[in-house]
Amino acid sequence: MSSESTAVVVNHLGQYSVWPSRREAPLGWSRVGFEGPLADCLGYIERVWTDGGPQSIVQSEPPAGPAGLAA
Repeated sequence: MSSESTAVVVNHLGQYSVWPSRREAPLGWSRVGFEGPLADCLGYIERVWTDGGPQSIVQSEPPAGPAGLAA
């Protein structure tokens, strides 16, 4: 996949991945509209998926208190 164009895809949990541009997104995943070289796609994911976890887990976590500790 290094020289071919890749697409960024996301699933219903808000998890991101890359997928070959020439292929249809896998079942349960959809394209976000960003395509390009693998390194650019990985950079895009790093910028937009800052929490690194599924949305269901991130949304259920209690808010952080002082010094980032759970309240």
